[in-house]
This record gives sequence, structure tokens and C-alpha cells, in this order.
Amino acid sequence: MPEIKYLLAAVVALAPLVVPASQPAVSGVLLRTGGPAGTADQGIAGTVLLQAADGTITSAVADTSGRFHVTVPPGTYQVTGDRSACASEAPVVVPASGRTGIEVHCHVR
Repeated sequence: MPEIKYLLAAVVALAPLVVPASQPAVSGVLLRTGGPAGTADQGIAGTVLLQAADGTITSAVADTSGRFHVTVPPGTYQVTGDRSACASEAPVVVPASGRTGIEVHCHVR
């Protein structure tokens, strides 16, 4: 039985320590924008899509107040909603430290 204990100790000592790389957190709000004059932006439920430069798409669910949260690798993303006319105003750059305050506007007439 001591041989098994030593063998197990050797395997554990030789096994590489693998720590998964953490990805930055991204958060923001999906907003309905526009409508009759004086109508304020309003958070809406839906899906937010983040498309990386390599074409990879990551989705996040926005709750009924429009808030969403997701993790993605650092990079530049085109951020849109699952509805037509929903997009951030410009590509979103996500640094290793993460990014908050992203606004995805869904324009209505």
C-alpha cells in the first residue's frame, strides 16, 4: 500500500497546475430610444450580441430593466441587439480590466 501512496504523490507533484484565464466582465443596458417627443429612454428585455473581430458571437440576456452582464476575451466588439435597429453607437473596446456602461439603443419611431 505505501507504493500507491508514493505513486499518487508523484502524479500530483508532476501534474501541471492549470488555472483557467479569467475573461473580463462586460455590462450595460439595452434601451428603447425614440418615440413621441419627450419620451425618455427605457430599459427593455432582450438579447445583446457581441461580435468579435474574428466573427465569434457571444450573447447576453438583458433583464426587464435592460441590464446585461457577460464575460468575453479582451478585444473590439460590434454590439447589437436581437431586434432591428439596435446597436451601440460605436464599436466597443473591452480591455483586460473589463468594461461597464455600454448602452445598446433600439431606435423606434
